[in-house]
Amino acid sequence: MGHAKPCLSNGCTKSDNKVLLLVTLCTNRKKRAAPSTLQARNLPIGPQEWVFAEWRRRILSCTERQSAMATYCGRGFTEALLTARVTMQPLWIISAGLGLITAEDVIPAYDLTLNSASPNSIRSRTLPLPFRPEFWWQQLNQLYAPTRSLARLVQENPHLIVVVTLSSTYIQLVTSDLISVPPVARDRVRLVGPVALQGLSSVLQPLWMPYDARFDGPNSPNPGTRADFPQRVARHFVEQIAVRDPVATPAQHRAWVTEALATLLPASIPRRRPLDDDAILTLIAQCWDRAGGSAARMLRWLRDKEGVACEQGRLARLFKQVKQQRGMGGGKITSIQTSNIGDMD
Repeated sequence: MGHAKPCLSNGCTKSDNKVLLLVTLCTNRKKRAAPSTLQARNLPIGPQEWVFAEWRRRILSCTERQSAMATYCGRGFTEALLTARVTMQPLWIISAGLGLITAEDVIPAYDLTLNSASPNSIRSRTLPLPFRPEFWWQQLNQLYAPTRSLARLVQENPHLIVVVTLSSTYIQLVTSDLISVPPVARDRVRLVGPVALQGLSSVLQPLWMPYDARFDGPNSPNPGTRADFPQRVARHFVEQIAVRDPVATPAQHRAWVTEALATLLPASIPRRRPLDDDAILTLIAQCWDRAGGSAARMLRWLRDKEGVACEQGRLARLFKQVKQQRGMGGGKITSIQTSNIGDMD
């Protein structure tokens, strides 16, 4: 079934990007360290309702707060801020720890993720039943009065096209919320970020913009890492695709994305060797001076020069441990201790 062109009530012209509203992802990188009480690994283990009640109590009782804009950092969030300036609309953020927030909301620093590999994964705290991400999202948004949701955001802004940035993990969090949007209003949603349709409900698939690994090929218009892929393609969609006609149908926007990707060369996939934490810690220590004490340069050195496979979040955790041990040892490391790796951020 075809999709009707969204009807906008404010008379904006088709080239006016002010009809676009961006919803981006939170990031595990923050300018302030989270207090121990707001690190998910320190939550009690139990039924999800109990765990959420304790998380809610801790969030509401934390008095040290700053705006979300002054809390989150990193390449992905910077891309989102740049994109929001183009739209001239408030930037909204999907947070696994706080729900649906704006960049202006005053929030505490926290460390909670859906990533099962992280020591601060909320998934590891809910037993005996598996973690239910859609229920967690619903509970988070009841922290606010009135209750927040993506469905409400879309319906309360009938003159806006809502560009929702997603990752494969966050799809699980917000799928039920997005499906609850009435079909006519749902046609004003664009989903960017996932590199494939896997895990996306058939109801939402017509709204998906088909960005894929070619966007990270050798002639990419905005290269980066896998971690910031969703925010980079969201920026491309707003600045290069929607600008042609922000209120075009989802099918037309999808066709324009396909057309843009056709000019990009496939990304080469390097073959890197996997190493355990002990080996990577040793390499970080050995290559410290080559990277100049920079985690970003260390990641590139390990991947490009040493040929080692290391996920960005894992590198950040191990890099921090080496940095702390260098501080304790006057800048030199005589041995690498890995027994407490699970307790690092």
